[in-house]
Amino acid sequence: PNLFGIVGAAKARLTNFNYSGAMQASEGDWSFENLNSYLRKPSAYIKGTRMAFAGIRKDTDRANLLAYMRTMSDSPAALPTPAPVEKAASDAVETTTEAAAEAP
Repeated sequence: PNLFGIVGAAKARLTNFNYSGAMQASEGDWSFENLNSYLRKPSAYIKGTRMAFAGIRKDTDRANLLAYMRTMSDSPAALPTPAPVEKAASDAVETTTEAAAEAP
């Protein structure tokens, strides 16, 4: 199906596309988070999907695709903020890096 405006749109939203029963039964809207999970491995995200696409393993490749998909909208959805765990891990790396730089 056309991906224009997919972020924030309902799953299986198009009436003129033959979605699998599993996709039709999937509830909710496509957020960046669940699109990321779906693009990582469609068959794991929606059991029974007919999507033959194996997925995109690399986080950066999925992030780039999602950023591109965001441009395919007249009113792009806001980008998600990093999860608190990711922020804490990032802060820890910065602290460790700063400490290593200051070490004699």
